[in-house]
Amino acid sequence: MRNVILILILTLSAQLTFAQDTTLKVGDKVENVEIRDSKNKPVVLPSFGEKNLLIFYADPDKPDKNKYFIDQLEALKLPKDIDFFCFGIVNLKDTALPNGLVRWAVRIKERAYKEQKPTILTDPKHILKKAWNLGDVNNCMTMILIDKSGEILYYQAEELNREQSDHLIGIITEITGHEQRIAKK
Repeated sequence: MRNVILILILTLSAQLTFAQDTTLKVGDKVENVEIRDSKNKPVVLPSFGEKNLLIFYADPDKPDKNKYFIDQLEALKLPKDIDFFCFGIVNLKDTALPNGLVRWAVRIKERAYKEQKPTILTDPKHILKKAWNLGDVNNCMTMILIDKSGEILYYQAEELNREQSDHLIGIITEITGHEQRIAKK
């Protein structure tokens, strides 16, 4: 009986260790994936392999997470002609809200900000989460920064504190060559 319990404990321990080691981390390489747009049409990630990408992988139940970071990013006033593209992906799988309702809300936001041409995609089946091993992204505004080669430069699946936000802004200014003009609060 002791041996059976020991084997079960060792097996469980090995499984937990393996699960922890497979979560996405800085330095990992990722591939482009096909997810959905706001009209539920299949699309691949825009500008993948062409520009550095900042992806907001957001749970629609927690839309206001990382507000400090978003304010700092907007304060950079990055020019449109640089090798940097920022967009959102709504994690539909982890919300109790109907997918159609969330997509409708996304389309309204796209129309409201049409001059800025926001790109907001949807992930109804954890396609990105599974393909990139994102780990637990429920109730999160996950931040993923990827260079043109598909290498992860930054990954955070929980709300950023100010220090983490400033660090990510620093990486963005470094890879874009854009001067950091942020008013510290």
